[in-house]
Formats: sequence, C-alpha cells, structure tokens
Amino acid sequence: MQPFECVLIHWPPEVESAVHLHEGLFGYVWVLEGELDNISYRREEDKLVEFAINRYGRGGIIPEPDGVIHKLRNNSRESRAIDRKSTRL
Repeated sequence: MQPFECVLIHWPPEVESAVHLHEGLFGYVWVLEGELDNISYRREEDKLVEFAINRYGRGGIIPEPDGVIHKLRNNSRESRAIDRKSTRL
C-alpha cells in the first residue's frame, strides 16, 4: 500500500492558499461546508497564466491531478469553508 494523507482544512472568509504545483502526487478535496474556488494556472513562456476558475459547493469534489498548478480560495466575505483533502503520496 502506498502512503496516503488525509487533512481537514478550515478556510476562514476571504482566505486562499498560495499557488502551488502538485508534482509526484495526486488527490482530491471534498468540500464539507461552504464553497471553494479552484483557480487553475498554466505556464506560458516564463509566466503563470490563470485559465480557469471552478466553484465547488458542499459535497463537491475537486480533483488535484499530478502536475496541476492551482490555488484554492474561500471567496465568501462572511462564511467559512471546510474541506477534507486526501492525497496519495
């Protein structure tokens, strides 16, 4: 069996992760409460360019495939979001 990580994350209003690359691992984020935006980026020459924003509500599952460059954001000004992240290392 390969290593596996499961994390519960609390996102206060208007909080976001840094832009990051999933290299050598993959996983899923399950939105348990609130909404999260998944902002995807791609490399164009020497820059990162935002190319997609997808919103996931309660029960939504955000894929995090190996090689994805993205960030997650709670765009709400009032409500928290909670997710459970599962990653295969």
